[in-house]
Amino acid sequence: MSRFLFSAYAIALAGVIGLLDSGLARAQTEPVKQFEKRIVKARSKSITIIDGDDRLVGEIVPELDVDTYVYHPSGKPKTISFITDVDQIDFRVAPGDVVDFSIELEEPLQEKRICPQRLSPVDPQGVKYRGPANSAGGGGASGDVIAFTLGPNHAIHFQGTINGSGPLDLIFDTGASIGVLSEQGKAKGAKIVEGKNNRFSFAGIEVENVPISLIDYAGSLQADGVVGYNCFAGKVVKIDCGKNMISTAFGSAPFATTANAPAACKLPRLARNASRPKPIRARPT
Repeated sequence: MSRFLFSAYAIALAGVIGLLDSGLARAQTEPVKQFEKRIVKARSKSITIIDGDDRLVGEIVPELDVDTYVYHPSGKPKTISFITDVDQIDFRVAPGDVVDFSIELEEPLQEKRICPQRLSPVDPQGVKYRGPANSAGGGGASGDVIAFTLGPNHAIHFQGTINGSGPLDLIFDTGASIGVLSEQGKAKGAKIVEGKNNRFSFAGIEVENVPISLIDYAGSLQADGVVGYNCFAGKVVKIDCGKNMISTAFGSAPFATTANAPAACKLPRLARNASRPKPIRARPT
């Protein structure tokens, strides 16, 4: 993943769930009719998806109410194609678009004739972001704002909690795809649970379903934990180093822009620490 000096990648890569091992997640219970406007036919459960330059092979899962393909983030429109054994459908998808359609199974596949499908930039089982009331980041008009300070290593620090802990000093690392609790944060009583049933709270924002790892940095992190870019999935994130503010809102751009940035403001360089967790990426298996 590319890292820009004053840019934060704000759409988390999706996990591997559902229709394709490389990126189809489960969603639930929408009326079938809304998916029948565009239909691709199939006589086999085998399917190929071409997402930009990637070619993915998987299988239709009729048992699901809705299969959501979480497409790869892009800063510009692109074509996504679903190819069955007898048919093909192409979609021109702009950043942030959600597209509904159906795969119609023909004889001899009679388990379920219409299989609703969805293209989405966000994993429906991914992190859950809830901003303060009346904010664009949380569903309103004004956007969410997180005040930060620059640490001695020029990392972005702000106060928050992990799973209802006491106040913690957290770093925003734009290159981290998961959260981290450091040995320093653990010593303050913060705890994490296995899997992704963890919660970050900061600046009135709640982020749930977050994978968090416990890592002993032996004091080198100089913070209690790390908030990764996956906490801002589907958001435009702007880091204003002149005002020491991060703002988040829904939008079509997949990564952040920064204004008023002095030379002293640098994004965290935790990638140089060998003990830092490597980003988790969805890949075909």
